[in-house]
Amino acid sequence: MNREQAITPTVDQRADRARSKSRRRVLRLTAVQLAVVGAGVVLVRLVLDLGASTATSIGSVGGPTASTASAGHGDLLAKVLLAALVVVAVARGTGAVALRIGQPRVVGEIVGGFLLGPTVLGAVAPGASAWLVPPDALPALDAFAQLGLVLFMFLVGLELDPALVRRQGHRSAVLSNVGMVVPFTFGVGIALVLHPAFGNGVAFAPFALFLGASMAITAFPVLAAILTERDLAQRPLGSLALTCAAVDDVTAWFLLAAVVALVRATSPADAALTGALAVGFALVMIVAVRPLLRGLVSRFMPDERVTPGAIALVVVGLLASAWTTETIGIHAIFGAFMFGAVLPLRMPVVHALHARIGTLTSVLLLPAFFAATGLHTDLWAVAGDPRAAWGAFGLIMLGAVGGKLGAISVTARSLGMTWRDSTALGVLMNTRGLTELVILGIGLQLGAIPHELYGLLVVMALVTTAATTPLLAVILPSTRSSRRPVAVSDPAASARFL
Repeated sequence: MNREQAITPTVDQRADRARSKSRRRVLRLTAVQLAVVGAGVVLVRLVLDLGASTATSIGSVGGPTASTASAGHGDLLAKVLLAALVVVAVARGTGAVALRIGQPRVVGEIVGGFLLGPTVLGAVAPGASAWLVPPDALPALDAFAQLGLVLFMFLVGLELDPALVRRQGHRSAVLSNVGMVVPFTFGVGIALVLHPAFGNGVAFAPFALFLGASMAITAFPVLAAILTERDLAQRPLGSLALTCAAVDDVTAWFLLAAVVALVRATSPADAALTGALAVGFALVMIVAVRPLLRGLVSRFMPDERVTPGAIALVVVGLLASAWTTETIGIHAIFGAFMFGAVLPLRMPVVHALHARIGTLTSVLLLPAFFAATGLHTDLWAVAGDPRAAWGAFGLIMLGAVGGKLGAISVTARSLGMTWRDSTALGVLMNTRGLTELVILGIGLQLGAIPHELYGLLVVMALVTTAATTPLLAVILPSTRSSRRPVAVSDPAASARFL
């Protein structure tokens, strides 16, 4: 290379500089936009508060009027908008910090929820916490959170690839079964010890079943993101981990559906009817709805171009499926999952749904879920009796890590894998993340998990997820983070935003 060639930038260098300049410009514009929007929301909030107080003083003379009701509605809307602004900004910021230090985004977003909730901001500055996320805005945030869960489970079902399971065969089935049964049994056994101290009037059966389910779960989307970042997704170990996690997810959701049906049922006959309806729903989705969807979407897309009509058809079917399972007596997320699972993977509309629904869910709706998790968790209340809290947390970690990581590692070694790969597989399968929070949120909503235990289980999910990347770096030092950004429009990775 001569001197002129050395001085002249290459095409790749010029492209890198252009991309860097473009990123800086986007960051500047985003910062300006957030500042303007934030200042506008604050000013709107102050004006609405002033107007509401004025209208109240006027209405107190002549009684309530239409203007006072309108002011109350506007005030509530302003509170919801402010809460959504705060939640999205904090979640994105803490998620970016987590990515910077080599953690999945979900870890940072869970921490963001703790920062906004009674554990941090509520304890340090309760007035500021109540102003930023007003209590009467929480129902709207909870509604966002539930809608986010429905869309998230649809994306998880959409990612389900039966061919991946078939390629791994017997070994993945054995590992998945062991990785579910052993920690679930551990969880039910630990419930015998924890129920007297943390039961708080909850019946033992739902308490034990939800505790077992929380121990057995593996978070497929978080695991996929970690494998992609570590360049393991295309290697045999990564492929096996993805397959086991996919089977785990499917098994866990059906197990959770059975647990929810038992908790909601008022009698054994009611539980049996719910189970029969759930099985019938699954069969109808597989046998009838799947081929019907293929024909209808093809009719709306004769030239395979994605049309608004095709997307509307799928969205209507998704909501109808979620409503059906909620009405049956299980949870809406199971209907969303099944609807995503029966959509053929190679349909063009699937790629469009990944890009559009995935972005909306990851940027707005799931941060609301993480905020709701943090806002409903008060670790100071859990730590009221430090000895009992630490003892319970130690048992939970023993059951979660020993049951999942230990059982998978020993079983993988018995199937002929090396100890290093076996341990790495156990560490990967011990990742929980958002999927764990979904189960815990349902348990809390149904009253099967008391608030004190809920807080400890959320911390367990956070610790086991955060530990995956550093432990994997120790066990497999040759795998390094590629730090490659995942494009949101990439249909193969859009559900891996966690």
